Formats: sequence, C-alpha cells, structure tokens
Amino acid sequence: MKAAELRAMTNEQLHQLLADLRSEWRDLRFDAALGRLTNTMRIRQVRKDIARILTILTERERAALAEQGLLPPPKRTRRERKLARQRQRNWQEHELRRQRRIEQSQRRRRARVEGEVGQS
Repeated sequence: MKAAELRAMTNEQLHQLLADLRSEWRDLRFDAALGRLTNTMRIRQVRKDIARILTILTERERAALAEQGLLPPPKRTRRERKLARQRQRNWQEHELRRQRRIEQSQRRRRARVEGEVGQS
C-alpha cells in the first residue's frame, strides 16, 4: 500500500488494517516454516505495510501532542552532538591558552617589579 492511501484512512481504519496485516504476517510466517509459501515476497510487503501504518499512527500521535504543547524537545542528531562536543573542546582549549597567557603576563609583571625594587 502507498503511504498516501494510508494517510487518507482514519485511525480506526488503520488499526483494523494493522490487525489484519499482523494476522496475515503470522499466517505467512507459519506457511513459510511449513514450506507451503509460494510468494515469499509477500512477507516483506506485509512487514513494510505494517511499518508504514505504525509510522503514520506515530506521526498523528506526535502531531496531537505538539498541538497540546506536550512534546519533549527533539533529540539532537549525532552530527549535532559531535559539533557540540567539538565546540566545547575548542572552548576549553581556548580558555586554557587564555589562562596561560594571563599567568605569563603576571610572572613578567612580578619580575619587572622585583627588578625595579632591586635597582632602587
């Protein structure tokens, strides 16, 4: 079945179709185990149809939750997490270099002050 056809159905129709497809899938697996299955491609088609229906039902549930404002914030992708780690690491390195420069300038000032005190 096409996703557009499934989206045109109501939730009740989708749940009924889902139950029918799961029953058919169980029968197909049983027939395959017994060696009676002639169209092995049908198992794959049924599995994919079940996945499509579940996806559409989940989309509808999430849309309803989003309208109510009850959805948690979306998870970041792996790439977003990786970039955030890199930014954090770069920031830490930047802060470390900054701290070292501050310490060096403080040492120079102390050395200058001690040198001036020694000359007086």
